[in-house]
Amino acid sequence: QAGDEVLLLPEVMSNLQFEKRDFAPEGDTAAEAALREASTWGRVYVDGWPTSIQYLRGHFGLSPPTGTHDIVLAEPLDACMPLANAAGRIVIAQRGVCTFGTKANRTAEAGAAALLVVNDADGLIHMPGPDAHDVKLSISMIGKWEGNQLMGSMRAAKTPLRASLVPINCNEHSETLSVETL
Repeated sequence: QAGDEVLLLPEVMSNLQFEKRDFAPEGDTAAEAALREASTWGRVYVDGWPTSIQYLRGHFGLSPPTGTHDIVLAEPLDACMPLANAAGRIVIAQRGVCTFGTKANRTAEAGAAALLVVNDADGLIHMPGPDAHDVKLSISMIGKWEGNQLMGSMRAAKTPLRASLVPINCNEHSETLSVETL
């Protein structure tokens, strides 16, 4: 509230597209890129790890970057202040203290490839970000237990860990592929 005036965040719709999608035809790079852009969840693959980590994309930001990147812990860990170590990397930040939008803006300002927020409760959400809807960065959430394991491994590693964010598209069934055609 500012004096007699109540200030509200603007109503912003999600960047996510929750609709039925099918597989891209083999070799159709434009259709593959469209699927990557439309994916609402995926897996983080950390080099040398025995399993992947599920992520959910935020309602704002870009689709995950392609390729493999170094992953670093945000400095500061909550990513609420300017970051010193993020350029070109996947940044891991702890949930809490400031908004998801503030974390995303600080991480984008530092030139990061992506932001993964470790939830502070069990489960995952598609993070809202009405204060950062136009941020040019991939923002996703990973689970509390998996995130804590990853942060522990990162602290113990002698060399930086590397990871890829792989979007996943699933349908109940496919119009392109069927059991009969396999």
